[in-house]
Amino acid sequence: MSTFEHMATTTLVRARVKSARVKKVTRILDRMGLKPADVVNMVFARIEQQRALPFAVTDGGSDYAFEEYGVTPTELGRFERRTDREVARESRAGTIRPMKGWQDLRG
Repeated sequence: MSTFEHMATTTLVRARVKSARVKKVTRILDRMGLKPADVVNMVFARIEQQRALPFAVTDGGSDYAFEEYGVTPTELGRFERRTDREVARESRAGTIRPMKGWQDLRG
């Protein structure tokens, strides 16, 4: 058996991330002796092990919307109300299918 037969098969994973964020995080990881791919592998391993994200995902509120997209709390409220009306209308029309998990996307 050659050493190549023991190597794991890998897949290239691509993601869009803001350039400034990549630069900042890469500098931090360099100080830790890590590469971005190392962190992705660690997160994937933890998700596989725990069958969940290894951190809490919370609603950042309107501060996040403003910082990330320049959306004011008033604009965010209008968007939420409009989206709620559209979802209610489509639910009544029967054009929205209920989903319990990603498996329902196969439809």
